[in-house]
Amino acid sequence: MFPQVLAMRLGVEACESPVEKRGDGADPAVLVELDHVGSGGEGVAVAGVLVRRWRGRRRRSRLDVSHAVELPTRHLSCIETGRANPSRDMIRLLCDELDVPQRERNALYLAAGFAPVHPDGLSRRIRSRPPY
Repeated sequence: MFPQVLAMRLGVEACESPVEKRGDGADPAVLVELDHVGSGGEGVAVAGVLVRRWRGRRRRSRLDVSHAVELPTRHLSCIETGRANPSRDMIRLLCDELDVPQRERNALYLAAGFAPVHPDGLSRRIRSRPPY
């Protein structure tokens, strides 16, 4: 998928700063529409955009985050730009370091092509009720 189309679907400009907010008041880093994540590499680009946004929201530098998770700065840059595929463990480490809430972690896992790890509140309530 072309970067301009991906940026349009995310509702941002192609060169937007990760700290900026959208004009409509919506939080750009939560609950991304993931219907366009297909078999190609575009899901990785979406995951990288989300990682970069959370790093910007926490006002952390790429160098600071990469040292905290013991990852080369260049590799973190490649993850954020979509040139490298983050593993499930790498997503977990980055989410832990950036203090990403569970719901947004699930969106990040889905964007990278993995199954969500944390169950949402509704499915947990449905499973806890008796079947009758």
